[in-house]
Order: sequence, then C-alpha cells, then structure tokens
Amino acid sequence: MNKLLLIWIVVLLTSCITNQENARDTLFVNLTDATDSQSLKLSDFGNTVRYVPLETNEVCLIGNNPHIALLEDKIVIATKDQCFLFHKQTGKYICSIGHIGDDPSGYSSTNYWIDDAGLFYFFRAPDQLLKYNQKGEMTGKIQIPHIPAAPDFFAFSDSTIIAHCNSSIGLESSNSLLFLNSFGEKLDSIPNLLKSPSIPSPDNISSLSIIKRGAGFFGNLGRRGVMIIKDKEQGELLLPLYNPSLWSSENEVRFRETFTDTIYTIKNRKLYPYMVFHTDTDHSSANPLWYSNPQSIYVAYVLENTHSVFFQYVKNKQVYNGLYNKETQQTKFAKCQQFIVDDLTSEQELKVDLSALCSYKGEYGFILEAASIPDASQKQSDNKNENIPHWMSQLDEDANPVIAIVSDK
Repeated sequence: MNKLLLIWIVVLLTSCITNQENARDTLFVNLTDATDSQSLKLSDFGNTVRYVPLETNEVCLIGNNPHIALLEDKIVIATKDQCFLFHKQTGKYICSIGHIGDDPSGYSSTNYWIDDAGLFYFFRAPDQLLKYNQKGEMTGKIQIPHIPAAPDFFAFSDSTIIAHCNSSIGLESSNSLLFLNSFGEKLDSIPNLLKSPSIPSPDNISSLSIIKRGAGFFGNLGRRGVMIIKDKEQGELLLPLYNPSLWSSENEVRFRETFTDTIYTIKNRKLYPYMVFHTDTDHSSANPLWYSNPQSIYVAYVLENTHSVFFQYVKNKQVYNGLYNKETQQTKFAKCQQFIVDDLTSEQELKVDLSALCSYKGEYGFILEAASIPDASQKQSDNKNENIPHWMSQLDEDANPVIAIVSDK
C-alpha cells in the first residue's frame, strides 16, 4: 500500500513539473500595449541579403500575386494556375509541378505541402492527396478520409500526415486535427477547439462581398482573398480563402486556428501552447471568425523560422506588423507596410514586398517586382550609384520577379 502511494506521489510530482516546464517555455507577446512608432526594415529580418532574378521564358511566366517558398536549394513559385521550381542560387527555371485539372494527375488548386523527403502534395477534391517529386513527376496518390469539412491544410512529421479540418459555414467536423499514416488511414485525432460558424439567416445578411486581394485589410492572410458576410445581429463573419494553420519549425509542427491568440506545438498527438498573444478579446468561448466589435484585436497571420516569429494583427481595422526575436525575446511593432526598405545594401531605393513574405529555417524570402526596380542602366550611366549590380541592369518591366533572400549568414 505504501509502495503504491509512493508511486502515485512520484507520478503527480512528475506531472506538475512537466506542466510547470511547459508553462515556463510558453512565449508571451502583449499586443494591448504595443507601440507602432517604428518601421520594419530588411535588417530586422537578417544581416545579409542576396537577390536572385528568376529566369523569364514563355513556359514560366509568373504574373501577379504569386506565392513563394524557399527550400534547401530551390525556390518554389505558385500562381493561381501553376507551380514552378527555380534554382535557388542562379534563378534558372527547373520545371513545373503538375497541373490543375480533372484528369487522373490533375489537382484542385496550386496550394501545396512538402514532406520531410521533399515530395510535394496537392489536394484533389474531395479526398485525395497527389504526390509529385521535384522533377515534376507524379509519384502516387493517397486516399484520405472523406468528411463533410474536408481538410484544407496539411503538415508532415516523420511518416505521419497531420490534416487540419478547418470547418466551413455549417459544415462542422468532430475533429480539428487528423493524424494519418502514409496510406491515409486514420491514426488519431484532436477534437475541435472551436465551433464552426453558424449559418447566417438570409433575412439577417446585410451584405456579402469577396475582397480578392485583401492584404490591406487583413495583412498577408488576405493576399489570396477574404469573404466577408455582414450579419445584422452577429456582426462580420470573416472567411479567408487561404489559411496557413500548420507549419514546421525547428523539427516541430506548429498549429493555430484562424484569428485565435495561441500557437500550439504538436507533440505525441497532443497540443502544447508555444506562443500566446495577449489581446483584449477572450477567444475561448466563441468562434473568432465572428467580430461584432470592430475595435477588438485579433492575430491575422503568423510566420516563423529558427530566429524569429513574424506576425500581423488587426486593431481598430488597422493592420500592424510584429517581429519577435527568439534570442533577445524582444518584439518590434510597426504599422503594416506592403514594401520595406533594403538597408543592407547600397541600393537604398530598393523596396521588397512584405505581403509575399516566406520563411525557411534561418531565412526569409521576399519578392521584388522587376517593374518596381529603378532604371539601373540610366543610373549607371549617370554615375549616381556605382554599386548597382549587373543583374539589375539586365531586367525589364516584363521580367519575372526577383527574390530577395535574407539570412544571418
């Protein structure tokens, strides 16, 4: 009996110590007292920058509003119609990956996810993931559980597929996260943290609109569009068309529901708080997609790498940027700006597009549209800037964009 009692005491103490360590490791950022007297510059994201002009030819024309990502040795560019790979050092075009279509190798959209082996996964409605390698070849498909609220975001941890079932209006899954094996078979699940938004009554809807490029209203979360339903009783229902709710950082998988104030780390198929944003709104009792108070604070977008956490939040209908430094544990706040100044090189007139920001390990990637670059050849002839690089003088306004890669290397 005494031995059994001793075992229970040890278990209880171990549990308490574990909970204390988890609480102590949780990062906190206070948004209620944030000041916006500063502005973000390229040097806030790293101490070196390298510009990579992407090859321009008729098979890889990128166009407006691309989504970018950095890999170990490649740059991924996804448009609304195609997904391209470019060499990370030279910017040379490598290949396109798959296509949108109804044929057996066609996927539903160019949203993609990458596993630990570098394979690309595309969703094919209603219940398949198509696999492609980095040569653009389809290597297989995975049948996933067919549920009313189909998964719309995925992450990979070893041989486990993690799927986020982001409930649509009136379509509520009993599980927020599904854990699947490599064959798409269900291993485990985590119940919903929040209820699905209720279906507004047609009589109560005062307006319905879609902002196709809502970055000015919702930061980077609105880059691909946001649906806004105004209800006479409940306020505004905000439905982003692209919700990056799962991501990998430092060999861990993070998870955050749209507009909520807590980022979780997924370990052993459980959620542990990683970062908490202190706002003036309690998101625990209601779905934060509904906002009846336009002055409330809500976190719209999060991006992370090994050095920092970049986030955007909305307060009084104004978007703000925040950059949390993991080493110093300091946060820099600024009003949202689509373009930020390059203060790392001598080209002070260069501004990179913050709305297309991406991260990879210790790097950040930005887009610099070719049409926005000053006439470098004219400046060289006028001897106004002797340090303008050769690549800049070779560009014209119809060229593919330039990728700025910022790191601490």
